[in-house]
Amino acid sequence: MDEPSLRVVWDHLQIQQVMARYCRAIDRCDLALLKGVYWDDAIDNHGIFNGNALEFAEFIIPMLQSMRCTMHRISNTL
Repeated sequence: MDEPSLRVVWDHLQIQQVMARYCRAIDRCDLALLKGVYWDDAIDNHGIFNGNALEFAEFIIPMLQSMRCTMHRISNTL
């Protein structure tokens, strides 16, 4: 496999890892882990929130803690 092909595979794996960490953070109400999936200047638009992603993390975790459970799944990423 040539270097550009390996880079594509590596990049795809890294994206999948971030998506998995996001789901884990949301479902476990782990604020630090959730903040770790975003760049400092990232924007998150979830309908009920549209703004800085780190502020979204602060906003959503208390809301999720009031729920009995949550479950996020990752299916076809294409």
